[in-house]
Amino acid sequence: MNWEVIMSSEAADDLEGIVAYIIDVLGSPIAAQAVYERIRRAIRSLESMPFRFQSLDGAGDPNLRRMPVDRYMVLYRADEKIREVSIVRIMYGSRDIIHILGMTS
Repeated sequence: MNWEVIMSSEAADDLEGIVAYIIDVLGSPIAAQAVYERIRRAIRSLESMPFRFQSLDGAGDPNLRRMPVDRYMVLYRADEKIREVSIVRIMYGSRDIIHILGMTS
C-alpha cells in the first residue's frame, strides 16, 4: 500500500525558485526542466519506503528526514499512523539548512 505524498506551499515555492534560478540566472531552461523532473520523481518515490532516508542531524526533530537529489535536499516528515509524507522544504544542499529553518537540537 502506497503512502500519500503532500507538498507544502513552502516546498512548492522552493521548487519554483530553483527552476527560476536555473532559467534566469544560469540561462538553462533545459537543465531547469531536468532538475525539476528529477526532484519530482524523487518525491514521488517516497510513496513507498519513506523511512529509507536519514533524519536531519541537528534539527532537533527526529521526524524530519532528508533526501538528497542532485545538489538539493528534500526535507520531509513521514507519519506512519496515517501513511502520509509531508514535503516540508526543498533547498540547495550546501546551505545551512538548520539555521535557515531556525531549528536547533
